[in-house]
Amino acid sequence: MHYNTVRKYLAKNYVYAFRPHRKPFLKPEHKKQRFAWARIMVKLEDKDWALVEFSDEATFKLRINTRPP
Repeated sequence: MHYNTVRKYLAKNYVYAFRPHRKPFLKPEHKKQRFAWARIMVKLEDKDWALVEFSDEATFKLRINTRPP
C-alpha cells in the first residue's frame, strides 16, 4: 500500500501525524554556565534547599481531537 493512500485515508477520517520539533544542542558556553551554576548549588546546605520550591509540571498533548463536532 502506498503511503499517499494511507495519508489520504487518515486525512479523510480527520487523523493527522506531526513530526516532532528539533531542539538545539547546548553550546559550549551554555555547558560552562550550567557547570558553574551546579558548583554553586552543590555548596548549599539543607536549610537553603528548604526555601526552594520544586515543580515538575509539564504539558503534553497526548491526543489531538481533530474530528469536527
